[in-house]
Amino acid sequence: MTKNDWDLEAANATYNVEGWGTGYFSINADGNVVAKPLQENGGDIPILEVVNEARSRGLPFPLVIRFQDLLRHRVESVNRAFDNAITEFKYRGNYRGVFPIKVNQLREVIEEIVDAGQAFHLAANRSWSRPWPCIRTKRV
Repeated sequence: MTKNDWDLEAANATYNVEGWGTGYFSINADGNVVAKPLQENGGDIPILEVVNEARSRGLPFPLVIRFQDLLRHRVESVNRAFDNAITEFKYRGNYRGVFPIKVNQLREVIEEIVDAGQAFHLAANRSWSRPWPCIRTKRV
């Protein structure tokens, strides 16, 4: 493939953005990666612009870029999928998701996930193997 053959279709095929991005990341018309924290229900954020802004502010690299809306959207969509399956198959039990804190211990992440999961009774568990307390949302 020559440089002239490189286009958005080639970039998507080479990097499989549609496969790993699951609607949250894509390549825009300018050829840059964009984040879409709400998938097709919201706007997109060019990652290069975020990196350039961080650089202009003198932030150190490597840089962690977190999209709180993406976390919230994932919690909501996973829980809605369970709710839909429970309804469709007339399951008589309940689903109560648990986020193991050891997956990501950053306070901002945990708070966002717990807040997004309140409507779904999500709990955040410090460990699967130890009887430590869970961070639970209020049960309705």
